[in-house]
Amino acid sequence: MFKLEGRVALVTGSGQGIGMATAMTLAGQGADLAIVDVDAARAEAAAARVRSHGRRVLAIPADVTDEGQVGRIFERCIDELGRLDILVNNVGGSGGSATPLESTSLEVWDRVLTFNVRSAFLCTRAAIPLLKRQGGRVVLLSSMAGTSRTLIGGVAYATAKAALLGFTRQLAQELGTAGITVNAVAPGIIQSDRIERAFAAHPTASFKQALTQIPLGRPGRVEDLAAAITYLCSDEASYVTGVTLEVNGGIHFL
Repeated sequence: MFKLEGRVALVTGSGQGIGMATAMTLAGQGADLAIVDVDAARAEAAAARVRSHGRRVLAIPADVTDEGQVGRIFERCIDELGRLDILVNNVGGSGGSATPLESTSLEVWDRVLTFNVRSAFLCTRAAIPLLKRQGGRVVLLSSMAGTSRTLIGGVAYATAKAALLGFTRQLAQELGTAGITVNAVAPGIIQSDRIERAFAAHPTASFKQALTQIPLGRPGRVEDLAAAITYLCSDEASYVTGVTLEVNGGIHFL
């Protein structure tokens, strides 16, 4: 697919799901990995899988919404892997909140924005000096909640994912002269237990009904997202920056 030998990638939230699939795909194309996850056991398990590709890998348990911990993540990456070429800001989610605005507490609002936007801000800001050494790639995980709307994520989640798109466009302009590309991926409905549970808990949304609106006739797989992210991390995407790649099977909520 794409050749990433000699590159070092750091993927946040890579102990499971899309993050783990992305780490495995990047490793399969030759990249060394820094696996970052708030759960130490998940980080170690994911790192063990990456090692099966014969790649160098770090397992770093950390909370990427904490400024001090983020600084230490990147220090370890440089100290132990020597460089950084790729940052994938995968951490995010709705935190189980799908409430309308009038029922959304300030606590929920702040938590969802922190989880999605603050984490991307802190990690990207810390990565920039390292990426500037040789140019590099930044990829952010948005959502069709940010490009259109969400059936199950709630207003805080939709706002956070839309904010990441503005962050992507502006940062692409700021970092272009340093040879750094910045892009986003916006998944649609992804097959996972978490998504199915979210639909089941929602009073009006149906997972089965949502699938009928996907032109390709199936939900996405985490591997579909990992492949799109890997493309944006590759030399083949060296002239692609400031864009949002929608990976949604053709579904668009109007």
